[in-house]
Amino acid sequence: MRFWRNVILIGLAHAALVAGLVRWGGMLGKPPSTSVVWMAATTGVSGAALAQTPSPPPEQEEAPTPDPSAEEKPAPAVTSVPSEVPLPTATPAPLPRPTPTATAKPKVTPTPKPKKAISPTPKP
Repeated sequence: MRFWRNVILIGLAHAALVAGLVRWGGMLGKPPSTSVVWMAATTGVSGAALAQTPSPPPEQEEAPTPDPSAEEKPAPAVTSVPSEVPLPTATPAPLPRPTPTATAKPKVTPTPKPKKAISPTPKP
């Protein structure tokens, strides 16, 4: 009877703990949603600001006249702005040179020489 009483008490304690966690989790609420701002190619102008700027009417745009001397000029060099984020550079570590080791010579066991058979010599 003591065993079942302990099982019931432990079960009730677990149920109370789970109920407390569910209630506490419900009080936290939902996190605020984050908004995404898309940036245009120009720095510091948002997409909403670009949509509000009026574009010039098509009849005001003039087609550029081709300059014959422009074809002879070399194209301007494109320079990139250096990055503000430092990038790690990989420096190869020098490999340790292998040290020469003496090679072990295999032990050569001498082959046993056959002994001469001792023949009994007759005694006079």
